[in-house]
Amino acid sequence: MIKFLIIIFSLLYSTSTIAQTGETEAYKEYRKVDKELNLIYIQLKNKLDSIDRITLVKSQKAWIQYRDADCSFMSQGSSGGVIANKMMIACKIRMIRARTKQLTNMLKEGF
Repeated sequence: MIKFLIIIFSLLYSTSTIAQTGETEAYKEYRKVDKELNLIYIQLKNKLDSIDRITLVKSQKAWIQYRDADCSFMSQGSSGGVIANKMMIACKIRMIRARTKQLTNMLKEGF
């Protein structure tokens, strides 16, 4: 019974701590912009011939590696924990929005 109460207390405490830090909202925004990027990416990919499609896939994989490395670098100056997480997510959101705009422009221009 005591173990059960400790688990319940731990879950309640960790959930309220995350809500207080604002990380929940940041992760919601991240999921939203990432979903938008994926929709545009799929639309563009479906419009391309097979050679251009392969190139786009390679480009996207390289971009994801760059995004993750760059955001890791940008957030490493913080002391870690919540601040580092929020900096990492904010960086990814910013970069995803820029990539979405880039791919949207390609889609509109009939690439």
